[in-house]
Amino acid sequence: MKNIHILFVDDEQSALNSLYRILRKSPYSVHFANSGQDALKIMEMQPVHVLVTDMKMPEMDGLALLRHVKKNYPETVRLVLSAYTMTAQLLPCINSGEIFRFITKPMDRDEVNAKLNESVDYYLLQQERRNRLIELQSENQELALALERKRIIEQIQSDAVEELEQELTRRTQLTGFISLCSGCKKVRTEKNQWQEIEKYLHRKIPQVDFSHGICPDCFRRLYPDFLDTLAQDKG
Repeated sequence: MKNIHILFVDDEQSALNSLYRILRKSPYSVHFANSGQDALKIMEMQPVHVLVTDMKMPEMDGLALLRHVKKNYPETVRLVLSAYTMTAQLLPCINSGEIFRFITKPMDRDEVNAKLNESVDYYLLQQERRNRLIELQSENQELALALERKRIIEQIQSDAVEELEQELTRRTQLTGFISLCSGCKKVRTEKNQWQEIEKYLHRKIPQVDFSHGICPDCFRRLYPDFLDTLAQDKG
């Protein structure tokens, strides 16, 4: 857990010395600063995951430091060192999200360690949620890209089919060519299927009507005896 950095800020050196003794065997990396300005310099140089600050300090007090950290380092978990007499004054800060917990003075070893562990657990939980959110956003982006690629491919295919159909229609109109079977007289359609000429024309020209008759050549071919009989009767 040495990759977790905790920064303590207090203008009283005696308070920092007490914290140093309490945290000599801490599993975390611990840093100390005598003022808000020094704390910000440390945070500019390296990440700080948990900040613990006193409230009453000269120049930059604890509240100003907390608000600056909240704005510029929102992932840092913020705690306050406070005397028992100040706990009521800290409630608005807790409710507004300025601080996560407070540690009372004089400091107790068990309380300090417990509050720090809670803060680190909270930071890790929030970090896990942030990482998961990033993963979900990445997955959503990949899904959106895949759907967009699919839509583009389908559109390209649709455009290609439409263009091909238009070209076939254009060529048919330009040439006026119809493929007709020399035997059964069926017509070959655009889908390379053979169709009765009546059905083909009905499909191409729905409003057309047919009347059925027989041409002289077909009549002679189909009824040769009838013509001979008719000629004999006239003779």
